[in-house]
Amino acid sequence: MPESIRFFTSRLSETATKFFSAPRKKARLPLTVSLEIENATGKLNNAQQKLNVAGFTQDFSCDDINFILPFIRLGEHYLAGGEQKLILEIELPERKVRMKATAQSYEMLAQQDSVNQYLIGVKVTEMNDGEREYLENFIKYGEQRDASPTSVFEAPAKPRKPSLLGQLFNL
Repeated sequence: MPESIRFFTSRLSETATKFFSAPRKKARLPLTVSLEIENATGKLNNAQQKLNVAGFTQDFSCDDINFILPFIRLGEHYLAGGEQKLILEIELPERKVRMKATAQSYEMLAQQDSVNQYLIGVKVTEMNDGEREYLENFIKYGEQRDASPTSVFEAPAKPRKPSLLGQLFNL
């Protein structure tokens, strides 16, 4: 009996987490990260040098993004340090989406052939409304385009969303 109660509560917790969390998209898309430098120090001059690094996304929502980069520093600045502002440019299938973000966490994933990989989690702070809408559509529908059917007979059947009990017990 205790196992069934434990099973039921864990399934209920998983379902509630999925229901109340923002939808996420797991996709490996190219991305470019650059720094928004307010005060240049040392040899780094914001007007002369544009530092950036290429990586790829692991998963993302409209509010936060996890991505993988080969290093954690650009010049003398840490990407995941303090209140460092980052400029992200994600290459989606039809266009690039640009946003500003601040790092929330980072973790060293692996070291292969003397190349490190870092998983960096950021929170999106600024994004223009058109790009946010495009990103939301991409997260929700993937690479499918908004092609409206020409007749009622060509309309695809809408998938039924399983009930809460169906989600709990995989019915």
